[in-house]
Amino acid sequence: QFYNQQKHLAEDITLKESILSTAIADNEVVVFDRGLKKRRTFKEFNDQNISFVTRINPTKSVKILEQYNLKKNSCTATLDLKS
Repeated sequence: QFYNQQKHLAEDITLKESILSTAIADNEVVVFDRGLKKRRTFKEFNDQNISFVTRINPTKSVKILEQYNLKKNSCTATLDLKS
């Protein structure tokens, strides 16, 4: 996508618009880095059943709702799942 308006310099706006304008299947997961910071946006993705993975800003507080035991061999050539 191409953005040429001043407001699109903010990743919070541009990344959110890009994700929401993309057709995402039920079996797909959106992956992005720390470009999005607003919890309201995360809630909007959740409300629209958009699964996503991101790194949360380290200054944010989180509450663990559930914890699962890792299976043995949680590593691949490109992934090392710690927790």
